[in-house]
Amino acid sequence: MEVKIRQINDQELGDVVRIQEAIMQRRVAPDWLNLVKMQISKPDGISLVAVEEDRVVGFFFGEVKHGAFGLEHSGWIEMFGVDPKDWGQGVGRALAFAAFKRFLEAGVEEIYTAVRWDSGDLLAFFKKIGFNLSNFINLKARLE
Repeated sequence: MEVKIRQINDQELGDVVRIQEAIMQRRVAPDWLNLVKMQISKPDGISLVAVEEDRVVGFFFGEVKHGAFGLEHSGWIEMFGVDPKDWGQGVGRALAFAAFKRFLEAGVEEIYTAVRWDSGDLLAFFKKIGFNLSNFINLKARLE
């Protein structure tokens, strides 16, 4: 599969939703689409799509953060997805390395993300492209 990575355009939001729904196997909430739209408009954002023969097969949204979580200058992967029909074809790897290049160009040396502990395939993917445990612990509180 020959995939091209490029900046997303607004007309491809439907493709991003289609891919996310295929991954989640349910409809995405309107709030999720609003998050994607905000991600695209961030000045320090990295918003990419993977395209194969005019078909969007993956997406990546990340950003450069300044002073977040006690880090001076860091990269964060916010949302990332590949059409399940195209898993195992190198799409995720191509998206990740294109994003890594953008982060490096922005002066970022460390990239962070969060993954559910029970997402074995996703954890294996991130490990394969160079991620390890970080010095952060995810915390949560339930508000009633």
